[in-house]
Amino acid sequence: MKCGYGKEKITPTPDTDLSGFGFYLDRKATTVLDDLYAYSIVFENNGQKYLLVNCDLLGFTADLLSKTKSLLSRRLLMPAENILVISTHTHTGPATANVVDCGERNDAYLEALSGLIAVSAEKAVEDLREIQTIKTGLEEIFPIGYNRVGSGGMESHLVKTVLIKRANGSPVGIANYGCHPTSLSSASQVSADFPGRFVTAMAKNGVLAAFINAPCGDINPLIQKAGKATDITSDKYDEIITTIDEYGKRLASAFREDTMAETNIYPIQMIGFTLPVQLRGLSYNELETIAADAEVKDNTWPGLSKSTRRYVEQMKMKIPMTKENAFIQVFFLGDIMIIGIPYETFTEIGLMIADAFPNKHVLVAGNANEVLGYLATAKKMEIGGYEAIESTYIYDRLPIETGAGEKLANDIVQTIKEMG
Repeated sequence: MKCGYGKEKITPTPDTDLSGFGFYLDRKATTVLDDLYAYSIVFENNGQKYLLVNCDLLGFTADLLSKTKSLLSRRLLMPAENILVISTHTHTGPATANVVDCGERNDAYLEALSGLIAVSAEKAVEDLREIQTIKTGLEEIFPIGYNRVGSGGMESHLVKTVLIKRANGSPVGIANYGCHPTSLSSASQVSADFPGRFVTAMAKNGVLAAFINAPCGDINPLIQKAGKATDITSDKYDEIITTIDEYGKRLASAFREDTMAETNIYPIQMIGFTLPVQLRGLSYNELETIAADAEVKDNTWPGLSKSTRRYVEQMKMKIPMTKENAFIQVFFLGDIMIIGIPYETFTEIGLMIADAFPNKHVLVAGNANEVLGYLATAKKMEIGGYEAIESTYIYDRLPIETGAGEKLANDIVQTIKEMG
């Protein structure tokens, strides 16, 4: 079996709207703090290719994902079903995800993006080298993130690692840890945030790397908890950059070969399946109440009322909807499983999935393929708040039913076990 690695710059042009924070902020890129990249890791076994694509982006829409996978399939002469696309979910990048009122799309950038991603994949194919060993590890690090939804929310400070040693080529490393890349908050600088700094730290150690963000729907970086200012003119700016660098180095420190274990290389397989997720239908009166509540909050949350009114009118047409379909994709590599979930998933839900396979090294990837919105716990749905309710305004969707997140986790586990 062979493995190849490639990357290509996908940094947007100046004045591109940045996406991921607030409503109608008109947050345009003024400078580039660090470049955004598309990373590709390709595996080839008996002429069959399997591709992992990891991008420094907020997420993918269905159209962008379809275009990208189709192009990759044609250029690499491989089935689209064997391609898993994951986003790091940086909030200092362009508008590419299923969000509205949160940054205008740059059509020229989006037109070129799939081609740039394909270049990274072609570089990975050119870099194919025979795999010598694959090692996996699990290391606890000093925390990077904290649970932002309040008391009782789960946190995990474990980094799951994969290290692929190759003949006549640099090793390839994958880290899996859950935290929102929002260290710069609503700054106007383009940045891959700490995932990019992790890749840089690994490169200094001679390892080609990619960061797969684990479920992080309820996890923010500690630097936000500290309330640091993020404007480029802030006297705290140097401290913020130093902290992001430290986060990257902290993740890289989890690659300790002395504690990693060699694992099986075979079998290799990619599967995908669709599962229903129950939505909470909103009545006409409930939608009008939502709009009225937003009017009250508008003084402290600018733009919320405008976005909510648009959302309410959209949802009136979706009142009969009772479910949405979630596409789940799983990559098997020996004892390793990478499970892609199309949501900003809460930590507890991700752990439910990973812990169901105690004999496997499970990397759960949030924000995989088309990102549909938040997948919150039943407790959070009962409490309400941004992840449960307000986030549906920018994702233009109905809220999930209370308990739908846990049910999806159980359904994912059951389906994988049944498919064997």
